[in-house]
Amino acid sequence: MWKLKPAMVPWELADEEEDRYERKDKFGNLWFGKKEALAGRKVLDIIEAEWGSRKRCLVKRPSRTYVYCRCSEKCRMVVQYGSEDGKLVREGKDEHRHGEDVRGEIRSIASQPQRAAAALVEWSIAHPDGNLPARQQIQTRKQYTRSARVEDKIVEVLGYVQSVKERGATEPWHCRVLEVDESAGIFCYTTDFYVSLLVEHWETLMEHGLRLACDGTHDISNSRIKLIAVGWLAQHVPRQSIETTFVLLGFALAPSENHVAVRLLLDSLDAHVREHLGDGLRKASVAHIDGGPALVKAFVDFFGQDFQLVRSLEHVKRNIREQGVKKLTQSSWWTSTKRWVSKSAFIRNNYVFDRYWHHCFQLLENAGEANFVAYLQTEHFQKDAGVWTAAWRAAILDPGCGSYSLNAVDSFWKLLDQYVPEEKTLPLRQVMERYEHTGRVFQNDGKWSALSVEPSTLVTAAMVGEASAELSPRLDWKDDKQVGRMSSKTLERMLGQEATLMLEFNTGQENATKVFCKYGPSDYNAVEMEALFELERSTSSATVDAALQKIGALDADGFHPRRVSATYEKFTALYEEEGQLLESHRDFWQRGVTEHYIHVSTKNLGAKLPEVFSSLVPRTTPTGRPRGRPKGIKRPSRDSESAGRGRSRGRGRGSKKRPAADGIATGVEQQLEDLFGEKAASHGLGHLLGSDFAGDTTAPGTPPEVAARLESLVAEGRLPRTTAEQRRRNNRTSGTTYGVPPGLKEALEAGYIHPNLPAPQGMVWNLVARKTFVLQARGG
Repeated sequence: MWKLKPAMVPWELADEEEDRYERKDKFGNLWFGKKEALAGRKVLDIIEAEWGSRKRCLVKRPSRTYVYCRCSEKCRMVVQYGSEDGKLVREGKDEHRHGEDVRGEIRSIASQPQRAAAALVEWSIAHPDGNLPARQQIQTRKQYTRSARVEDKIVEVLGYVQSVKERGATEPWHCRVLEVDESAGIFCYTTDFYVSLLVEHWETLMEHGLRLACDGTHDISNSRIKLIAVGWLAQHVPRQSIETTFVLLGFALAPSENHVAVRLLLDSLDAHVREHLGDGLRKASVAHIDGGPALVKAFVDFFGQDFQLVRSLEHVKRNIREQGVKKLTQSSWWTSTKRWVSKSAFIRNNYVFDRYWHHCFQLLENAGEANFVAYLQTEHFQKDAGVWTAAWRAAILDPGCGSYSLNAVDSFWKLLDQYVPEEKTLPLRQVMERYEHTGRVFQNDGKWSALSVEPSTLVTAAMVGEASAELSPRLDWKDDKQVGRMSSKTLERMLGQEATLMLEFNTGQENATKVFCKYGPSDYNAVEMEALFELERSTSSATVDAALQKIGALDADGFHPRRVSATYEKFTALYEEEGQLLESHRDFWQRGVTEHYIHVSTKNLGAKLPEVFSSLVPRTTPTGRPRGRPKGIKRPSRDSESAGRGRSRGRGRGSKKRPAADGIATGVEQQLEDLFGEKAASHGLGHLLGSDFAGDTTAPGTPPEVAARLESLVAEGRLPRTTAEQRRRNNRTSGTTYGVPPGLKEALEAGYIHPNLPAPQGMVWNLVARKTFVLQARGG
């Protein structure tokens, strides 16, 4: 123990808040010492901060560390450091003032969380007279500087939870506490805004299927706390293609991605949703996850073993690239495996999928890749009744549900990065504050306001034929070229002209199988089309192998997967099974909806295209006000009615004048009328349209006198103008009143009034607490 002697201290070392002293050692040397709190610091870190890059010699002893100054050969300065009762003990002998440490300043600036240039500006503001380093020096040093983890995960999470509880959720975008596990540092929360979106679409989701999505790979704050998100999936049409969007429902903060946190989030969200709707998340029909063990275990525990879990195809390919390649002796097999996974995911028939991978596994084993085959079979495949299958198959899912759907969650993470780019460097509370205000921006901007929750009826103008179609991906069998796709309108016209586009095969059942060329008559090949029919309707491995031999995919030289892919890309087979239309190879680009699927469903199953099916037609809000402007249509000018008076602009060579929105909508209505209206019925096509196409125009069971009164109200503009199909689809649930005034009770019962339809004149739909809508006077 050092002997302490109180004494005076030189003025440059004086500090009233520190315990200072001086002492003499046995040789008569005078040491100036001080004591101060360590405050969680390490002695070596303090030495590094004090000495910086100055020349020195460091000698470690059991109880203390000596630092000898080497600024010159004759320098006698030495400082010893140690710790005692949680305090730093520092004693110096023959100390002198050092010159400015430029390298030390560089290290200090580089340790800041900002970018190099921004950190340099901040330092310059604080040290206007200092020796300014070059930006490149900061940038170079920053590459070797690791951001310090200054937070304890559990302590920070619980501290943030306490602040949320004290403040309360006073705004729709404020965090609302759902559940807290203090021992594990897990915090589950949501906001009223996120829950209101689910409540708004609940009835339609129950009709068409609630599809959940969960991902937990996002690190936030400088402590790398995990952020796990649960939400649901819907579609929208921002351009000419159908895209999946992720609608957030709730988050969980946890030290790591584990099944306890995911299960706690599911349980707490389910209980909160049941408070508003009566039903909970167990009503979901499918869940899309990345396949991580924590997520799989939590979802199986919550939903049961029979619940359908769909693994993300993108994550599967990523896992094979990162983990499976380590099992390969020839890394070139990774490219082939990735292509096999991508192509086979859209094969519907179970036996074809089984034989396809049976032969692919054989190819790998013959190449000496038995370890890689064992990895694939264990991690990414499973057997069902002796047949290979996989949880990432997209073809067995309904339209709108795809193996790439979880990519929408990755897009959401990227969106959060745009709003909070510094999320990995800030303390947790600052990050969460920014996330809350990001939700406020979402609410204010109307994000998720133009959703389609009926994926089976979602169609684009390009698929119908009212807009130019997109090109296909580059096709191997087309010499790596892109080919234009046929629309359902073009398909209808060419079949009417008896073009060689389709072969029909009678299986002895009521409904035949139709095999179409995907890209035009030039691909017509009766042998390959018959082989696709046999592949799609196969019920045994032997018939599959026989069909593979017919298309040249299986011969004496072995298996040729590219020929199988080419057959499925050139042709598509459609057939009806148990009242449902199935397709051999649904295109993931349009979320499982194809032009051939639209054609067959409208002609054979009586399906009807929705009136508002693309971004070319202005959508309406629940109040009836048009939302936005059709894509490609310019904003009308004030003198648009007097067109031609002003000076016209050239449109360029070969360009065409774009039609107005009304013209496009009229063209669509005319086309639908020609295909499915009275004109088609007059030609004897009524049996293809369904028995309810031209029947009564009200909801089932509505008396004629009531229907007449309601039609007069529509003509007067007091009720919104709707179609018979809209009224049938939005017929109220028994006992539900939606807060409709007594005078409009008949309109509610007949389907003329519903939260999914525009409100009557002078009224507006308002979402109130406890799971219900109320029809109220505008401004009331």
